Amino acid sequence: MGTNRKRLLQLHKQLQKLAAYGPDWDGYGAAPVSGLAFAAAEQFLQSASLDGIAPVYRCAIEPLHSGGLRIDWTTTDPEAEDDAYVEVTIDPQGQIHWLAVQGEDTLQLDTTAEEAAVRTAEILKI
Repeated sequence: MGTNRKRLLQLHKQLQKLAAYGPDWDGYGAAPVSGLAFAAAEQFLQSASLDGIAPVYRCAIEPLHSGGLRIDWTTTDPEAEDDAYVEVTIDPQGQIHWLAVQGEDTLQLDTTAEEAAVRTAEILKI
């Protein structure tokens, strides 16, 4: 099993923990992660396209107050020439909003889980 697949399995485990968060999980009235957001995140993380992400990028997943999720990749190497940032926000209805910043370019789109995975891998490829 490749390094990225292991990292993605760890993210999937984190996602499972977030699915157990109940109402008001942050003490400020947050909604629990919706089933639609959870399903879209699982579909995104299971994409084989993400296997090609360079190991200098670390990924984090976090719940949003609204009941959605955010998954983002940032570089672990401050000296990286091809520094990039990718953020995948999944709203409570399961809609995916994709954002990438690479150099001075910013790309945004509303998309499917698979297209978000493909575009993420294109930006953060090995």
